Amino acid sequence: MRVWQILLAGMMLVSLPVPVASGIDLNGWCMPYDGCSGPTPFRDGRIDLCEASCTLRNPVSVRDMDATLYDVSCAADFPFDDMRWFVGKHVDWQEKEHVIIVERNRYYLLERCK
Repeated sequence: MRVWQILLAGMMLVSLPVPVASGIDLNGWCMPYDGCSGPTPFRDGRIDLCEASCTLRNPVSVRDMDATLYDVSCAADFPFDDMRWFVGKHVDWQEKEHVIIVERNRYYLLERCK
């Protein structure tokens, strides 16, 4: 290989996005009422809804935002496609923290678990 090919290959490897080891901590946050149970807590990167149990994996930090992208896979008694979630945090002018989850066709405003 020529030197320029080695340098080009090295530059391409360095420019690849590198996922972060951890994302936004959702412990202590709850998904609002889901139709068959009250607010449902996130625990250790998982949430157990009434019809599905979902795991958040492969967190990738969103540059210049307090946000993380997750791959979400769910186990259910019916076919369930994997999803991609954008999870973002925001602190408002009253110092209150908010978390939003955005899916392809909907969003959720999380609440602190009681």
